Amino acid sequence: MRDRELTPEELFREVIKMVMDPQIDDIEKEVAEFNFFDTMGIARAEIRHSNALAWLLNPNMSHGLGDSLLRFLVRKAYDYDEKRIGDKIKDILQENYQTVVIRREWRHIDILAECEKIIIAIENKVDSQENGTQLKDYYEELSNNNSKIPLFFLLSPDGREAENEADRDIWIPISYEEIHDAIKNHYNPGLTRSNERVFIESYLNLIRREFMKTKTEKQKDLETIAMSFYNSHTDAIKYLFSLVPDDIVQATKLIREWLQSYSEKKPDLGIIPKKGEETKGYVRFTTQKMDKRIEKTGFNLPSDFKGGWLDKSLYYYEILVRQNQDNEIVIGMQLELSSGDNNEVREKLSEIGKEINDKRSFQRKWIWRSVWSLSDNNKISKKKPRYFSFERLQDDDFDESLGQLVEYMLAQTEGKLRVSESEESETAMGDAE
Repeated sequence: MRDRELTPEELFREVIKMVMDPQIDDIEKEVAEFNFFDTMGIARAEIRHSNALAWLLNPNMSHGLGDSLLRFLVRKAYDYDEKRIGDKIKDILQENYQTVVIRREWRHIDILAECEKIIIAIENKVDSQENGTQLKDYYEELSNNNSKIPLFFLLSPDGREAENEADRDIWIPISYEEIHDAIKNHYNPGLTRSNERVFIESYLNLIRREFMKTKTEKQKDLETIAMSFYNSHTDAIKYLFSLVPDDIVQATKLIREWLQSYSEKKPDLGIIPKKGEETKGYVRFTTQKMDKRIEKTGFNLPSDFKGGWLDKSLYYYEILVRQNQDNEIVIGMQLELSSGDNNEVREKLSEIGKEINDKRSFQRKWIWRSVWSLSDNNKISKKKPRYFSFERLQDDDFDESLGQLVEYMLAQTEGKLRVSESEESETAMGDAE
């Protein structure tokens, strides 16, 4: 892991190396593959899967699969429990699947395929469980006053059995992998029209990615190539990612502008914003008091010194801008001291670190994170972070909230620094008492 920022020239060379790497062609070929379901944002939407399956089950549609899926389900039922069909096998073999009527959500049943002699019910569970007596109710609905042969299927990603033991004697478990294989075995791209071909291939790819337990060799090869590519061009990839104009980039810019204004509004804090700062997720600054403490220690940095930053700074206060899983902004703050690989610098910075917290050991980097963020009631909290929408950052009271965080952090760190001789004397007298 790199301990310092790259220069613009170094970043430029890294980006060029990445663009010229022949592995990028293999990756682009795979990730550029169109997927209808990803485009619609419905990769795990249960209703959409049921709609797709209802279309594929209907032999009168233009998918080119004919009645193959219906016949697959009947064979599945026979293989699963031959006794369930028994002497009705003759009727099943004479079934005319072309007359099937496919219904969606009939009496709340996800998919119902009604033929002349057979009626097939499919309950689809992607990320949910059965609800109470749901399966029992469906069975009774179709079994009472119905002369047709009922077949019941519980479809799920892993082909699990029904939760209730009584339902297991009725509902046949079936997995998405089995559906995938049944479609693939009867799908002929050469005999399928272009629009239908895009739909079917997108659906097969989706099932493989979302529901099938084992990865294809092609997927494994792609992951190996992608990891090798990332390891070879980590700096360039991180740099390009930092340029993406997402909420963190915009929030970072907003806070950076706020800090400049706040430092002018509160000159007694001695805040000095870092000039030319463009790093995504970080707003850095130094202070006059910490600078004096650094100057008091006396650092004679060698010309080739490489700390944590390009400007050879030994420390920075950092306002951290992060995002949680719900895309809410999280704001925190820390003080970071960095000595790089220089042992002499590390020992001297360690003296400063001990003034702030004498229980912390100093390695190459020393980070004091006494507070992560603000709590929901604008009080400082060391435990519960406060989340903000991007719009929340622009509210009128946010200036006060963020200022409170900065001032608290400075009080927790600089309030313990001994810069002048009088401060050292006061500390010594306090220790003696």
